[in-house]
Amino acid sequence: MNDPIVESLRRLVAQHGGAVAVADKIGVNDQTIYQILKGIKLPSGRPKGVGPALRAKLDEHYPGWLDTAITGTSHVTLGAIQQVAEGSVHYAVSPSLAQALPVVLDAIAALTPTGWSMVRGGLDGLPGHPEMRDDVLGPLLAALEAEPMRRKQGNGR
Repeated sequence: MNDPIVESLRRLVAQHGGAVAVADKIGVNDQTIYQILKGIKLPSGRPKGVGPALRAKLDEHYPGWLDTAITGTSHVTLGAIQQVAEGSVHYAVSPSLAQALPVVLDAIAALTPTGWSMVRGGLDGLPGHPEMRDDVLGPLLAALEAEPMRRKQGNGR
């Protein structure tokens, strides 16, 4: 699967005179851009992606370089976040916290009082017990995934 952010970088480089020209304009080493475009693997085995610092420089010098269809919050789904969390899909760049949190908060806001009670009970026990993370994550994801079905059936709030 091609990383859509890397594909946006590829288009930007093609439209603006190549990797050296883009690198010079944003103040990074051109090898960084070449490595990303070539899919050079990190020690983890995943391809090098566009990290937050590089993305910020690209945003500053090339506003709109990243297609909003790729990064718009409305296009990040709870299912996509869950796939990343489960490790069933890997992206060189996962959805940002700013993209993921609105999706999660919308789903929490739609929980029934019983659903919220289950989630809240798990969250209340988490501080001071990081080993309980997976015990809390499972019910939270289950409650969040169940909510769209309840709303479609008219059983939600």
